[in-house]
Amino acid sequence: MLSANPTNYLTLLRGLRAGDTLVLAASNYDNPNDVPGLPLFDLNGTPTQPIVVTGPDSGAPAVLLGRSTHNTVRLSNASYIVLRNFEIDGRNQGAAGVAAQGLAHDVAIENLRVRGVGDDQQTVGISTVGSTVWNWVVRSNVIEGAGTGIYFGNSDGRSPFIAGIIENNLFRDTIGYNMQIKHQLPRPTNIAGMPTSPQKTIIRNNVFAKSATNSSTRRPCASQNVLVGQLSRAAGPKRTISTRSMAISSTRIRPRRCSRGKATSPSTAM
Repeated sequence: MLSANPTNYLTLLRGLRAGDTLVLAASNYDNPNDVPGLPLFDLNGTPTQPIVVTGPDSGAPAVLLGRSTHNTVRLSNASYIVLRNFEIDGRNQGAAGVAAQGLAHDVAIENLRVRGVGDDQQTVGISTVGSTVWNWVVRSNVIEGAGTGIYFGNSDGRSPFIAGIIENNLFRDTIGYNMQIKHQLPRPTNIAGMPTSPQKTIIRNNVFAKSATNSSTRRPCASQNVLVGQLSRAAGPKRTISTRSMAISSTRIRPRRCSRGKATSPSTAM
């Protein structure tokens, strides 16, 4: 276990190996002499020895502060990564809270609070736009006031999101969708390790809400709460939806009226 603070965490992060745990002390993280946030590049754990980056289990949080130049947490050539127990404040600078910027698989995002990513509808809390990913677990997070809560896949059907679990999250007061998982074309065949057999993404026990005071509700045509492929669900207190590759259950959805907009690819700055 490695103890980190705002002055040394990036140095420690870049040296992580399978089985390491980096513990961020309670503080604001924004070193003006280095890049912001968490650059998770070329970091690979194993199924039995993941790389863990965590904030405190209780008390004051570790808060990663965003900048306009970079997505705050960014992953590329990364696998078997666990991110938990910290906050992301994008400071409404226009960058995503968490973004896959390249191949990333077997990633767990747990108990994060993501805020300050609501400057525009196309700013995303958690995004995989432009990247093929699989075995992501997004669990027990709070994403509030985002442009779009989460955006998985891509608008053209490429960059598939495969075999995910999205559960026990609270999405509230987004400008656009709380969650979008885009339709998917046949998977690429040249990516080592990617599942080739039929898979299912599970969405369960989440709350998707837009309050009366959110700016999106004052727009003449605010986006719906949830879009999954070609099937958009915008009403009903509890829905169960099953397709060949997706299951949604025990999810509370507070409805809005209509659908509009999409997210763009986030910054690819390292």
